[in-house]
Amino acid sequence: MYKQLIFCVEADEKSRTDWVYINDTIKKYYQEDNEIKYTPIFMGAKMNYDSRRVIGKVNKSIKEYTHGSSFVFYCIDVDSFESNPTHIREFEVIENYCKVNGYNLIWFCHDIEDVYLNKRVHNKEKSTVVKTFRSRNLIDSIDEKKLMSENNHRIHSSNILSMLDDYIDRK
Repeated sequence: MYKQLIFCVEADEKSRTDWVYINDTIKKYYQEDNEIKYTPIFMGAKMNYDSRRVIGKVNKSIKEYTHGSSFVFYCIDVDSFESNPTHIREFEVIENYCKVNGYNLIWFCHDIEDVYLNKRVHNKEKSTVVKTFRSRNLIDSIDEKKLMSENNHRIHSSNILSMLDDYIDRK
């Protein structure tokens, strides 16, 4: 069955950093499948999740994909939920948005770099750090269990594999 997986990621179009981690995860854990199209949409910031631009890109990608079904994944950082109640509310709003629209929510606690590198990275350093991650093939050092968490408040963890397992066959 042909399908398109659309990934709405926080990174901007220029840096594309989040997509590197997600794409490397797909390549490491899942079988290559020519019947699956992967479409990243760069939101530029988490709270752009429902902007006219992002919704337009999602709808356009779905409309243009006529070979099968499309599935949307919002890839969101949990951020500093322990010390910032605004981050909790933002996450809950996006989680509800995904439920209402039938979208999947992939989360990273605290953020995507924290999951893949076990540390927070300043915005100015993200592009350099992700290049090192890819060039050194650091995806191979990631513990698979931390990518299958059910608790979105477990630091250094994500539900990415749990979410993708329903759509892509494992190696």
